[in-house]
Amino acid sequence: MVLLRCAQEGLANVRKHSGASTADLVLRRIGGDIVLTVHDDGCGFDASALSDGFGLAGMRERIALVRGHLEVRSAPGSGSTLTVALPVEGASAAGAPAAVASSSAGTPAGGTSTGAAARQPGAVAGGPGVPV
Repeated sequence: MVLLRCAQEGLANVRKHSGASTADLVLRRIGGDIVLTVHDDGCGFDASALSDGFGLAGMRERIALVRGHLEVRSAPGSGSTLTVALPVEGASAAGAPAAVASSSAGTPAGGTSTGAAARQPGAVAGGPGVPV
């Protein structure tokens, strides 16, 4: 449930604040973690600046409750990347990444992905450049 809420909040932030023309959402397993990445090509922001909103703060609280980690990378003019890593109970830290799920606004039902993210080991996505 935490990953779902983080994906929703990340995509809502892209829609509300970024002015992006594309966004990527990737969900993959890396070792003992499930990792969600939301990336956009929007206006970016100063990630070190304090925010008046509750979105990222609430996300940090949810993630901390399940011993996860949140990383926000952005700078004005360079887009943004939100990465959430949550530990998988009973997972081995060794081993190759395994794909677990995908979501994309631009992939047709039953369609396949040929984007760069889908070609990375363990990554599953609708592909880069999905229109927002």
